[in-house]
Amino acid sequence: MAANMVVVIPTSNRADLLQRTLISLSDCKLPNIYRGTIVVENGSRKVAESIAKRFQQKLNLRYIYLRYGNKSHALNSVLATIDDSLVVFFDDDVRMEPGILEAYAEASKEKDSGEFYGGPFQVDYVKPPPEWLKEFLPRSAVGWSLGQEPQRIQKGNLFTGFNWAAFSCDLRNLNGFSVDHGPGSKTSAVGQETEMEGRLLASGIVGRYVPSAMVWHYVPPERCSRQFASSRAYRWGLQGGLTSSGSVIPLIRDWLKSGIKTLLRIRNSDPGRSFAPYMDFRFKTGVMKGRIIRLISQK
Repeated sequence: MAANMVVVIPTSNRADLLQRTLISLSDCKLPNIYRGTIVVENGSRKVAESIAKRFQQKLNLRYIYLRYGNKSHALNSVLATIDDSLVVFFDDDVRMEPGILEAYAEASKEKDSGEFYGGPFQVDYVKPPPEWLKEFLPRSAVGWSLGQEPQRIQKGNLFTGFNWAAFSCDLRNLNGFSVDHGPGSKTSAVGQETEMEGRLLASGIVGRYVPSAMVWHYVPPERCSRQFASSRAYRWGLQGGLTSSGSVIPLIRDWLKSGIKTLLRIRNSDPGRSFAPYMDFRFKTGVMKGRIIRLISQK
């Protein structure tokens, strides 16, 4: 298996959630290859350092502060400080199954590169969303699983950024995470981990699903709303547009058709039927903008 395992947790202005995550991590079983945890705070400097210090000894925890508020930049900065290791990525709003690190250690047995890993997750709601809205929310707000059997993953079903693992050498060989994706990026596109996983697969690296590597993702009420669903649809479209190629003309046609369909359905009494075309419209708006941004940047 990998000679080293390092846990990385980026954080920004979420002290209570970070403490909850570190308490959960401190209750996990630490495999022999575990070397430590790095908490990297980016943006405004709050109380993450004082919280991290409470877990310094138990988790061999190291705190890093970066003034630049960009998650991808924060992850890349940490990668530059890590020896060749299996890097397990969690966000500051999850709690973990106690055996999760052992599960990742076992999955990476006899490997030191060439694979990446991820597991399922459930959600911790403050207040559950209406049932009809769940199909429109991102899976980070409803949960995700591929079942109880280990399996190889495909590009259309990648892991979430708050529960996955990859070898540091593979990530560095691909020049790290894109600063044009994720929290703090100039484009506001989401999915820096998804973008990276896509590049890993394209380079021939295999993604493997680890069913026992379970986390629970905290979902506040504001992430169970129509506004959040439509915002995420737009940002996912933006991410797709930034990585697509070809003429923008067909995208404009699709965008116009989607806008008309939205107007025709706006008075439908079924909330799902009226909301579906609007979600499509927001997604296509993002795709079109992302494609235009990429075209401009290539000139």
